[in-house]
Amino acid sequence: MNQLYGCVGITKQGVHQYAKRQAIFDRKLENLVVEADELRGEHPGCGVKKMYNTLKSDFIGRDCFVEAFMELGYRIKRSKNYRRTTFVSSVYYPNLIKGMVVFAPSKIWLSDITYIYSTTDRCRLLGHGKGTWFTLFR
Repeated sequence: MNQLYGCVGITKQGVHQYAKRQAIFDRKLENLVVEADELRGEHPGCGVKKMYNTLKSDFIGRDCFVEAFMELGYRIKRSKNYRRTTFVSSVYYPNLIKGMVVFAPSKIWLSDITYIYSTTDRCRLLGHGKGTWFTLFR
């Protein structure tokens, strides 16, 4: 075993001191997890960085705290705010400007459809790329 320690470049005493320090760190981390659970019970949306600032632990740095608590599963699960802006259909239109050479301005125009959600209905706002006209459909 002494030869292994010699190859790695550490001593038996260093290994035992590391194990002792790690045991103390693990014990303190367990106590910190209990405090974090209490904090999460009071504030369910509290993120890990804010949790670090609130708990103010003196034995662990911010980055190590964030990494450890992310591994322990303290990441906030966010719900995706998803709104569908286009609807899939079986109708496909050909690209009419593919290969077209443009020699003057205002030869090719682009328009866009934006869906506006209200409390009663969904509306379509049709607009021109330059903003010269807009039409609202229900």
